[in-house]
Amino acid sequence: MEPPPGCEEGRELVWKLQAGINCVVTVQSGRNHWRQLVCKLKRFGFRSATPDYCVMILRKKTSSDPAVPDNNDESIIIAIVVDNIIITDNDDDLYNDVIAYLSKIYKLCDISDLTWFLGCSFRRTAD
Repeated sequence: MEPPPGCEEGRELVWKLQAGINCVVTVQSGRNHWRQLVCKLKRFGFRSATPDYCVMILRKKTSSDPAVPDNNDESIIIAIVVDNIIITDNDDDLYNDVIAYLSKIYKLCDISDLTWFLGCSFRRTAD
């Protein structure tokens, strides 16, 4: 480890690390990342499903006819956990649009179907 510029050199010194400073920076950067992601998702048209914005929903009506039930709408749900997101959708085109949008802003890594997350096992079924 090198001493910062302007500090005495030539003597045996012990450097005390301020770990608390690093923790504050890490927490703040995580919070800022989360705020930025939520802001970008809102610009795309997502809305919060919960008061703390951990779950964001985008729903697009497939028909302007009020007689058509809402369950035919295209929708995508994003769950945000620290620096990970889980995406579930019922429309491939909408999914591809969201991924293309987010890929312009962030480096994304698709790890395929969800099988294990936060100590929970997931299984995809035909339903």
